[in-house]
Amino acid sequence: MFRKLENECKISFDLVAQGPVCIRSGESFELNPGEPDIAVLKSMWNGKMQPVIPGSSIKGVIRSRAEKYLEGSCTVFDKSCMEKSKDLKSGLERYKAVCPACKLFGCMSLKSRAEFKDAFPVEGTVFLGSRNQVAIDRLTGSARGGALFEPEVVEAGTFRTEIILRNFEPWQLKVILLVLDDINNGYVRIGSSVSRGFGRMTAENIHIVYKNYKNPGESIGEFFTKEYSLEECLEKLKNASINSAKEVKFDGIPD
Repeated sequence: MFRKLENECKISFDLVAQGPVCIRSGESFELNPGEPDIAVLKSMWNGKMQPVIPGSSIKGVIRSRAEKYLEGSCTVFDKSCMEKSKDLKSGLERYKAVCPACKLFGCMSLKSRAEFKDAFPVEGTVFLGSRNQVAIDRLTGSARGGALFEPEVVEAGTFRTEIILRNFEPWQLKVILLVLDDINNGYVRIGSSVSRGFGRMTAENIHIVYKNYKNPGESIGEFFTKEYSLEECLEKLKNASINSAKEVKFDGIPD
Protein backbone atom coordinates (compact mmCIF):
# COMPACT_ATOMS: atom_id res chain seq x y z
CA MET A 1 0.00 0.00 0.00
CA PHE A 2 2.67 2.50 1.03
CA ARG A 3 5.57 1.16 -1.00
CA LYS A 4 4.38 2.67 -4.27
CA LEU A 5 3.98 6.43 -4.72
CA GLU A 6 0.52 6.97 -6.24
CA ASN A 7 0.13 10.74 -5.94
CA GLU A 8 1.72 13.79 -4.34
CA CYS A 9 0.64 17.33 -3.55
CA LYS A 10 2.78 20.26 -2.44
CA ILE A 11 1.05 23.19 -0.74
CA SER A 12 3.34 26.23 -0.58
CA PHE A 13 2.23 29.31 1.35
CA ASP A 14 3.31 32.26 3.49
CA LEU A 15 2.31 32.69 7.12
CA VAL A 16 2.03 36.45 7.66
CA ALA A 17 1.86 37.86 11.20
CA GLN A 18 -1.12 40.16 11.73
CA GLY A 19 -0.06 41.03 15.28
CA PRO A 20 2.34 39.74 17.93
CA VAL A 21 3.29 36.06 17.57
CA CYS A 22 5.16 34.19 20.30
CA ILE A 23 6.92 30.91 19.44
CA ARG A 24 8.75 30.24 22.68
CA SER A 25 12.17 28.61 22.68
CA GLY A 26 12.16 27.71 26.37
CA GLU A 27 15.41 29.66 26.72
CA SER A 28 15.40 32.27 29.49
CA PHE A 29 17.63 35.36 29.90
CA GLU A 30 16.38 36.27 33.38
CA LEU A 31 19.94 36.91 34.62
CA ASN A 32 20.61 39.45 31.85
CA PRO A 33 18.58 42.63 32.45
CA GLY A 34 19.10 43.73 28.84
CA GLU A 35 17.38 40.67 27.33
CA PRO A 36 13.72 39.51 27.36
CA ASP A 37 12.73 36.89 29.93
CA ILE A 38 11.62 34.39 27.28
CA ALA A 39 13.18 34.29 23.81
CA VAL A 40 11.54 33.54 20.46
CA LEU A 41 12.64 30.22 18.96
CA LYS A 42 15.47 30.76 16.46
CA SER A 43 17.36 28.57 14.00
CA MET A 44 20.20 29.05 11.51
CA TRP A 45 18.81 30.32 8.18
CA ASN A 46 20.72 32.07 5.38
CA GLY A 47 23.85 32.20 7.50
CA LYS A 48 22.38 33.72 10.68
CA MET A 49 20.11 32.90 13.59
CA GLN A 50 16.53 33.88 12.72
CA PRO A 51 13.04 33.24 14.15
CA VAL A 52 11.42 30.02 12.96
CA ILE A 53 8.03 28.34 13.30
CA PRO A 54 8.67 24.58 13.61
CA GLY A 55 6.80 22.25 11.29
CA SER A 56 5.72 20.28 14.37
CA SER A 57 3.97 23.40 15.72
CA ILE A 58 2.18 23.98 12.41
CA LYS A 59 1.14 20.31 12.30
CA GLY A 60 -0.22 20.45 15.86
CA VAL A 61 -2.29 23.57 15.14
CA ILE A 62 -3.68 22.14 11.88
CA ARG A 63 -4.46 18.72 13.42
CA SER A 64 -6.26 20.31 16.37
CA ARG A 65 -8.53 22.28 14.03
CA ALA A 66 -8.93 19.39 11.55
CA GLU A 67 -10.38 17.21 14.32
CA LYS A 68 -13.36 19.59 14.40
CA TYR A 69 -14.15 18.54 10.82
CA LEU A 70 -13.40 14.83 11.26
CA GLU A 71 -16.07 13.04 13.27
CA GLY A 72 -14.92 10.15 15.41
CA SER A 73 -11.34 11.36 15.72
CA CYS A 74 -9.38 10.37 18.80
CA THR A 75 -7.66 12.91 21.07
CA VAL A 76 -4.19 13.15 22.59
CA PHE A 77 -5.63 11.52 25.73
CA ASP A 78 -7.26 8.66 23.80
CA LYS A 79 -5.10 5.63 23.04
CA SER A 80 -7.80 3.76 21.11
CA CYS A 81 -6.14 4.09 17.68
CA MET A 82 -2.81 2.83 18.97
CA GLU A 83 -4.49 -0.08 20.77
CA LYS A 84 -6.57 -1.02 17.71
CA SER A 85 -3.66 -0.97 15.28
CA LYS A 86 -0.48 -1.88 17.17
CA ASP A 87 -0.77 -5.67 16.56
CA LEU A 88 -1.83 -5.44 12.90
CA LYS A 89 0.83 -6.54 10.45
CA SER A 90 0.25 -4.55 7.25
CA GLY A 91 0.13 -0.80 6.73
CA LEU A 92 -3.25 -1.13 4.97
CA GLU A 93 -4.79 -2.92 7.97
CA ARG A 94 -3.47 -0.28 10.38
CA TYR A 95 -4.68 2.51 8.09
CA LYS A 96 -8.21 1.09 8.02
CA ALA A 97 -8.29 0.56 11.80
CA VAL A 98 -7.47 4.11 12.95
CA CYS A 99 -9.67 7.22 13.13
CA PRO A 100 -9.81 9.85 10.32
CA ALA A 101 -7.38 12.22 12.07
CA CYS A 102 -4.80 9.47 12.54
CA LYS A 103 -5.26 8.36 8.93
CA LEU A 104 -4.13 11.83 7.88
CA PHE A 105 -1.71 12.93 10.60
CA GLY A 106 -0.45 9.55 11.78
CA CYS A 107 -0.11 7.98 15.22
CA MET A 108 2.35 5.75 17.09
CA SER A 109 1.66 2.84 14.73
CA LEU A 110 1.05 4.68 11.45
CA LYS A 111 3.04 7.19 9.43
CA SER A 112 1.49 10.56 8.59
CA ARG A 113 0.21 11.24 5.06
CA ALA A 114 1.48 14.84 5.43
CA GLU A 115 4.95 16.29 5.90
CA PHE A 116 5.08 19.74 7.51
CA LYS A 117 8.16 21.86 6.79
CA ASP A 118 9.60 24.45 9.17
CA ALA A 119 8.48 28.00 8.34
CA PHE A 120 11.49 30.28 7.79
CA PRO A 121 11.32 34.08 7.47
CA VAL A 122 11.34 35.96 4.19
CA GLU A 123 14.42 38.18 4.27
CA GLY A 124 13.83 41.66 5.66
CA THR A 125 10.24 41.10 6.81
CA VAL A 126 10.67 40.08 10.46
CA PHE A 127 10.72 42.58 13.33
CA LEU A 128 11.10 41.48 16.95
CA GLY A 129 9.83 43.22 20.06
CA SER A 130 8.77 42.40 23.60
CA ARG A 131 5.60 42.69 25.67
CA ASN A 132 5.11 43.09 29.42
CA GLN A 133 2.85 40.41 30.86
CA VAL A 134 1.67 39.31 34.29
CA ALA A 135 1.33 35.65 35.21
CA ILE A 136 -2.16 34.56 36.26
CA ASP A 137 -2.76 32.54 39.42
CA ARG A 138 -4.56 29.35 38.32
CA LEU A 139 -6.49 29.10 41.60
CA THR A 140 -7.74 32.67 41.98
CA GLY A 141 -7.79 33.71 38.31
CA SER A 142 -6.15 37.02 39.26
CA ALA A 143 -2.64 38.41 38.75
CA ARG A 144 0.04 36.65 40.76
CA GLY A 145 2.06 39.07 42.85
CA GLY A 146 5.62 39.71 41.67
CA ALA A 147 5.11 37.66 38.50
CA LEU A 148 5.76 40.31 35.85
CA PHE A 149 7.63 38.90 32.84
CA GLU A 150 8.66 40.11 29.39
CA PRO A 151 8.48 37.61 26.50
CA GLU A 152 10.08 38.30 23.13
CA VAL A 153 7.58 38.33 20.24
CA VAL A 154 7.50 38.60 16.46
CA GLU A 155 5.79 41.97 15.90
CA ALA A 156 5.65 41.56 12.12
CA GLY A 157 6.96 39.07 9.62
CA THR A 158 6.35 36.68 6.74
CA PHE A 159 7.31 33.01 7.08
CA ARG A 160 7.43 30.67 4.07
CA THR A 161 6.60 27.00 4.43
CA GLU A 162 5.28 23.88 2.68
CA ILE A 163 3.03 20.92 3.38
CA ILE A 164 3.60 17.83 1.25
CA LEU A 165 0.95 15.10 1.00
CA ARG A 166 1.82 11.68 -0.37
CA ASN A 167 -0.54 8.82 -1.21
CA PHE A 168 -3.50 10.86 -0.03
CA GLU A 169 -7.26 10.58 -0.41
CA PRO A 170 -9.20 13.64 -1.68
CA TRP A 171 -10.84 14.39 1.69
CA GLN A 172 -7.44 14.61 3.38
CA LEU A 173 -6.29 17.44 1.13
CA LYS A 174 -9.69 19.11 1.50
CA VAL A 175 -9.45 19.14 5.32
CA ILE A 176 -6.00 20.76 5.29
CA LEU A 177 -7.16 23.43 2.83
CA LEU A 178 -10.24 24.14 4.98
CA VAL A 179 -7.97 24.69 7.99
CA LEU A 180 -5.78 27.10 6.00
CA ASP A 181 -8.96 28.99 5.13
CA ASP A 182 -9.88 29.03 8.84
CA ILE A 183 -6.45 30.51 9.65
CA ASN A 184 -7.20 33.32 7.18
CA ASN A 185 -10.57 33.94 8.82
CA GLY A 186 -9.08 34.24 12.31
CA TYR A 187 -10.46 31.02 13.79
CA VAL A 188 -7.00 29.46 14.26
CA ARG A 189 -4.01 31.08 15.96
CA ILE A 190 -0.39 29.96 16.09
CA GLY A 191 2.06 29.93 18.98
CA SER A 192 1.61 30.64 22.69
CA SER A 193 -0.43 33.25 24.60
CA VAL A 194 -3.28 33.03 22.07
CA SER A 195 -5.79 33.77 24.85
CA ARG A 196 -3.99 37.12 25.28
CA GLY A 197 -4.57 37.99 21.61
CA PHE A 198 -1.28 36.66 20.23
CA GLY A 199 -0.83 34.36 17.26
CA ARG A 200 -3.06 35.95 14.60
CA MET A 201 -1.62 35.03 11.20
CA THR A 202 -2.88 34.64 7.65
CA ALA A 203 -1.98 32.00 5.05
CA GLU A 204 -1.20 33.91 1.87
CA ASN A 205 0.18 33.16 -1.61
CA ILE A 206 -1.17 29.60 -1.41
CA HIS A 207 0.12 27.58 -4.36
CA ILE A 208 -0.88 23.94 -4.87
CA VAL A 209 0.98 21.56 -7.19
CA TYR A 210 -0.60 18.14 -7.71
CA LYS A 211 1.11 15.13 -9.30
CA ASN A 212 -0.59 11.85 -10.22
CA TYR A 213 1.96 9.10 -10.84
CA LYS A 214 -0.69 6.65 -12.05
CA ASN A 215 -1.17 8.76 -15.21
CA PRO A 216 2.15 8.90 -17.11
CA GLY A 217 2.84 11.59 -19.68
CA GLU A 218 3.97 11.16 -23.25
CA SER A 219 7.69 10.95 -22.38
CA ILE A 220 9.52 8.72 -19.92
CA GLY A 221 9.58 10.30 -16.46
CA GLU A 222 6.62 12.60 -17.19
CA PHE A 223 3.47 12.45 -15.06
CA PHE A 224 0.18 14.29 -14.82
CA THR A 225 0.91 17.62 -13.09
CA LYS A 226 -1.46 20.51 -12.44
CA GLU A 227 -1.34 23.71 -10.40
CA TYR A 228 -4.24 25.20 -8.42
CA SER A 229 -5.13 28.16 -6.26
CA LEU A 230 -6.87 27.55 -2.91
CA GLU A 231 -10.27 28.43 -4.35
CA GLU A 232 -9.83 26.27 -7.47
CA CYS A 233 -8.73 23.25 -5.46
CA LEU A 234 -11.58 23.53 -2.92
CA GLU A 235 -14.02 23.72 -5.81
CA LYS A 236 -12.56 20.51 -7.27
CA LEU A 237 -12.86 18.81 -3.86
CA LYS A 238 -16.33 20.10 -2.93
CA ASN A 239 -17.88 16.61 -3.17
CA ALA A 240 -15.04 14.80 -1.39
CA SER A 241 -16.16 12.97 1.75
CA ILE A 242 -14.41 10.74 4.25
CA ASN A 243 -13.91 7.31 2.73
CA SER A 244 -15.45 4.82 5.16
CA ALA A 245 -15.54 1.99 2.62
CA LYS A 246 -13.36 -1.08 3.06
CA GLU A 247 -11.53 -0.34 -0.19
CA VAL A 248 -8.98 2.46 0.10
CA LYS A 249 -8.18 4.40 -3.06
CA PHE A 250 -5.64 7.19 -3.25
CA ASP A 251 -7.48 9.03 -6.00
CA GLY A 252 -6.00 12.48 -5.38
CA ILE A 253 -7.75 15.49 -6.94
CA PRO A 254 -10.66 14.66 -9.28
CA ASP A 255 -10.31 15.67 -12.93
